[in-house]
Amino acid sequence: MVFESELFVQYIRMHQLDKALAYKNQFIPGTLFKFFPLFEEYDNDTKAEIPDHIFKNSKRFTNLLDEKIWLSKYKTFNDPYEFKSTYYDNPSLLIPKAKIERAEEIIENTRNKYFISCFSDYVYENIPMWAYYSYNHQGYCLRFKVKNRDDFYRVSYVNQKAALTEKMLDELIYGYIDPNLKTAYKLNNTLIHLSFCTKFIRWQSEKEIRLIFEINAEESLGMPVHYSVFGLQIQDIFIGYKCSYEHFNRLLEIGKILNCNVYRMSPNEKSKYFRMEKDIVYKSKI
Repeated sequence: MVFESELFVQYIRMHQLDKALAYKNQFIPGTLFKFFPLFEEYDNDTKAEIPDHIFKNSKRFTNLLDEKIWLSKYKTFNDPYEFKSTYYDNPSLLIPKAKIERAEEIIENTRNKYFISCFSDYVYENIPMWAYYSYNHQGYCLRFKVKNRDDFYRVSYVNQKAALTEKMLDELIYGYIDPNLKTAYKLNNTLIHLSFCTKFIRWQSEKEIRLIFEINAEESLGMPVHYSVFGLQIQDIFIGYKCSYEHFNRLLEIGKILNCNVYRMSPNEKSKYFRMEKDIVYKSKI
């Protein structure tokens, strides 16, 4: 069975929000993976330190040790169409300009309330993710057990954007300005959540699942939040096969402190499959 975003939206627009949530959640697996880059801290030519790389690596190690995940605003993402998966249906003919401007203001205000973190649902055959998101296999990947699926959304991959009609804009505006319309307000936020989880079909190899969480910190572009807030529990650390000796030892040390399994990944040139293999270097005592 495949997640159908159209059915999800249909439940929402019928105000069957509990049914929509239950439908969405059944497509969120109990295990998720997140990739992290680690950077070379010295310039190969000058042998000089690279302060920015040292800082980024140190921050990731600190978050890992503190069992925190970094969440970011949509403005920090690299896809120019990120969170811009809708368009207005014949705006010059059907929808008043003032209504579009008001809707855009509401959508932007709502976007800025949410922080996002990206996950995938597989690791061994996900060689592109190892290349792109772990800095050419020099970083690592974490496996999490998912105890609460409510804040997670599976990304849908499409060829075209979805059209916003005038009726949808009316629901958005009225639900935003009237605090008594709690159902409408929840409806609007869920629809905007869905727009956060629609991407161009060329990205589909990522099989992405997104954590989307509302935080009252509109001035910030990102922050670390403890795993427990989202019902996440770390289980394994997978270390890229090109990870440096120093970074490997640091990840191994943290794995022992957190008491989770630590694996070293490598390509299996003797296998007929294009996949990464794992070798255990530390086994959890739980």
